[in-house]
Amino acid sequence: MERYDAPHGPLSTTRLANGLTVVAQRDPALRGLHVHLRYDVGSRHEAPGHHGLAHFLEHLMFLGTRRHPDFLETLRRAGARDVNASTNQDRSAFTMTVPSELLPLALAMEADRMTNLAREFDERALAGHLALVRREERERCRGPFGDAARLLFEHAYPPGHPYRHPSMGDTDALGRLSPEEVARFHRLHYRPERATLVVVGDLDPDTVAGTAATTLGAAPGGGDVPPPPDRPSGPLRTSPAVARTTCPGGTPPRVYALLHTPPYGAREHPAYAVLAAVLGLGRGSRLFRSAVRGARIARPAGELLASWELERGSSLLYGAVAATPGTTGARLLDGVRTALTSVSGGLAPRELQRAVRLVRWQRLAGLDDPARRAEAFAVHTRVTGGAHHAYTAAEAVADVTEQAVVHAAGRSTAAATFLVCDEAGTVAAETAR
Repeated sequence: MERYDAPHGPLSTTRLANGLTVVAQRDPALRGLHVHLRYDVGSRHEAPGHHGLAHFLEHLMFLGTRRHPDFLETLRRAGARDVNASTNQDRSAFTMTVPSELLPLALAMEADRMTNLAREFDERALAGHLALVRREERERCRGPFGDAARLLFEHAYPPGHPYRHPSMGDTDALGRLSPEEVARFHRLHYRPERATLVVVGDLDPDTVAGTAATTLGAAPGGGDVPPPPDRPSGPLRTSPAVARTTCPGGTPPRVYALLHTPPYGAREHPAYAVLAAVLGLGRGSRLFRSAVRGARIARPAGELLASWELERGSSLLYGAVAATPGTTGARLLDGVRTALTSVSGGLAPRELQRAVRLVRWQRLAGLDDPARRAEAFAVHTRVTGGAHHAYTAAEAVADVTEQAVVHAAGRSTAAATFLVCDEAGTVAAETAR
């Protein structure tokens, strides 16, 4: 067991005999235990024709087994709350908050669905949960800009790139998969050696590790099954591109921007986080000062620019602005580009200090939230080699220099992808001049 002294309490990491990693932090200030179980499977692990399968499995994990036929209701009756799950490009995560005395049952149920769930897959079960996925897809894509993320990613990544397709995937293709194909994906990815358990709360780390060993530790490892390889990423585009799409009549034009950065956890990544703050975080950012308050051509449409932290090959900065009345999509695009490229001229010391302070505060404040802290521990366990790096990553931004931010801006804006939505647009990509 590896142990670290950490600001919120002692932090330990244990690797069980079957390959599962257990991270535990005792935080006496918390009531209840925050449980986060991460599997290293996301949309980037899906083969062509199987897009959306990781997200589909997220839903199927609540199907229930013969031992626990009603997973959610059993946990809720026992006192669990905030039972949830999510899937992105890199991972699937299953979370809950439980009283300490419920931890053995919660982990036993997790071990059961890790080991036995695939036996429950049949045509009826798949059809029922696929209907739920389709309903979620309709809700997520509702509205005039519901398809913006898909269009952006299609133009930002080359064909075949594992990050190119959305995690929601292709529900029609999922409907053609057999129960055995879905079960094979579960057996390949939902294995102890691809899992990280994090428990944060007022419980001794040795007790957490012991409980995990007698429950999840009994799940069989992969044996002779080879771990799935990371799909090749391929080269990214090296010049800017603009995609255009038509907005419904009466809808103000919008511009979406997507900039590539090094993957989360890379040595250079903090400079890009500071760059995002310089360009798009708050009223002191360049996008706000130049396009919103200065030229008055834009208003925020979500985040002006924020980090979308991916773990392999290429992470992202992502943002969106809407036009003010009378502003065209072309004028809005010019204003966004001007703000994004302005960093090449350098930063004022106060501007850099502001951005560093905001990013550091965001990261440390995130660690004060136990659920977000548990997620950060899981990410850093898999990406940077240790849960304690969640704290060092928050402090690393203090060392970012002006030169590093200017260099980051030059690299990321050189191949930026823009999506312009206006009434005159057509769905097409063009190389920016």
